[in-house]
Amino acid sequence: MADPPSKGPGAKVLSFVPVQARANAAASRPEQLVLGLDQPHELLIVVTDQLHGATFLRRLLQVRPKVIVDVRFAPHFNFTAIDAVTVKQQIEAVGARYIRYAIPFHEYGPSLLRHDPMTIAIKLSEFVRESGSSQWPIMLLLKESVIANAFSPFLVGALSKYVGGNWTTEIVT
Repeated sequence: MADPPSKGPGAKVLSFVPVQARANAAASRPEQLVLGLDQPHELLIVVTDQLHGATFLRRLLQVRPKVIVDVRFAPHFNFTAIDAVTVKQQIEAVGARYIRYAIPFHEYGPSLLRHDPMTIAIKLSEFVRESGSSQWPIMLLLKESVIANAFSPFLVGALSKYVGGNWTTEIVT
């Protein structure tokens, strides 16, 4: 089996691992078997405003999301160095289900934290729960890194509470 392509030199990746997941990892013994059910669910947040097309396709092929939720108000797939047709073909090739769930973040002003992002995160987590319990890994498309950095902790909290399980979050810019 071939190894997935590595993260390119242009990809900036931030990972958030919940405190509970770190405690569980520290408590596990090396000789203990890890079942697939014990693995955290994966949420990949992709910030698209300055993303290179090759970075997007690389992460798409590495993660192979079951669902891509596009919360951008005006979605598009015209990334640098790649056209929308190629991106859509690759999404279909990995078998991901693309869902548009536009959230008008532009109406929230410069500080998302002043406008109750937990409510937005709860709505999105309810949407994930209604989509089915085996719909991860999830790729979430956001427009700006400011929104992603403010929104992701609330989203992980809502997903953990309303959908269940441990979640790991990775932000790709």
